[in-house]
Amino acid sequence: MEARRDLHPLRDAELEHYFLQLLDGIHKGWQQVKVRRFFEAFGDRVSDERWSDWLRQFGRKLLASPLSNYELAIRLQRLGELGYGEVSTAARQIATQLLARETPTPSEEPAQNSEGLGTQPASTALNLGEISNPVESFDQAAPELRPELVQLETAPALAVSLDELGMIQGQEIPLVIQPLDEPLDVEGWLTRGVERLDAGDDRAALNAFNRVIELEPNHASAWMNRGNALFNLEQAEEALSAYDRAIELRPDDGFSWGARGDTLYDLERIDEALISWNKSLELKPDNPDIWYSKGLALGINLGQWDEALINLDQAIALKSNDVQFWFYRGIALSNLNQLEDALSSWDKVLEIKPDFRDAWINKGVVLQKLGRYSEAIEANNQAIGLLSH
Repeated sequence: MEARRDLHPLRDAELEHYFLQLLDGIHKGWQQVKVRRFFEAFGDRVSDERWSDWLRQFGRKLLASPLSNYELAIRLQRLGELGYGEVSTAARQIATQLLARETPTPSEEPAQNSEGLGTQPASTALNLGEISNPVESFDQAAPELRPELVQLETAPALAVSLDELGMIQGQEIPLVIQPLDEPLDVEGWLTRGVERLDAGDDRAALNAFNRVIELEPNHASAWMNRGNALFNLEQAEEALSAYDRAIELRPDDGFSWGARGDTLYDLERIDEALISWNKSLELKPDNPDIWYSKGLALGINLGQWDEALINLDQAIALKSNDVQFWFYRGIALSNLNQLEDALSSWDKVLEIKPDFRDAWINKGVVLQKLGRYSEAIEANNQAIGLLSH
């Protein structure tokens, strides 16, 4: 019998503990992949439906409290923007209600950065500054401006970007199990591994998942999460082997197939990545990030922009407010010479995120191609104005 059947479902207090760590990670720079991997790591113990139900209950508690939760509202808003199905929908609704009743003083106003987050008040009713195991922050460099379409000069921001995940550069990864003071059972080691993985401590997470596998060699979830830790540590071949083992043990797990596709893409094995993503979508068709990654691979890597557009539209149907989805939809349409539709996509990007410089740049280029020179100049001026921010 697989050990995962013995794992107890997460209690409300545990959900709150991990959820606050998730929000802290998002505040420090987590992007779509990190959020997706966070929920996948808990897949054996809590469903997405359970997360969203708990979050709505958590939101009612926040709204009933007379205390200020301005910082928490900003972080919930950011989770809503990143997009993770009903969880993000619930987070966005709670954030909207919390912000509607908050009237921060000038000293409390956040200095907005490109992601809508800035310096927040030092504490809130939930003591966000004291969350255990905070993740390390990492910078996201903005692409340089070019006179031509940005996608011709910059690599696609795939949902498997190593920069997004804050990888450790150029270090060998010990695969041996490191000794720790206290003995733990399978559940204890798995919980520790997930905690360390979510905190960005991939070496400690790898050690914990190795312990699980030593105790329970056929533990599919441990193999999948071991792959996640190895992928984060830029050990793609080893990660691929771990995902293959997870799939051998649990062939109907769409998450493992998706992660396997991400790794194959990282290894530049595009055709194999597409096969793996297709299998993931066959098992879990409601995963917008896989539709998105598949669409970019088809377009950017293979030049199959018709097929890319179909996949990007599927991603948008599942997560309609993701600026990256809309941005690359515009790229696909521009490559298909559907320039008016491309403009509409970039207008949608700018409706959601007015400081998205690449959308202004590409919009200016296409407007110039259409002979709409005054509008092109305005778009270019908007892009230039954002350089100082």
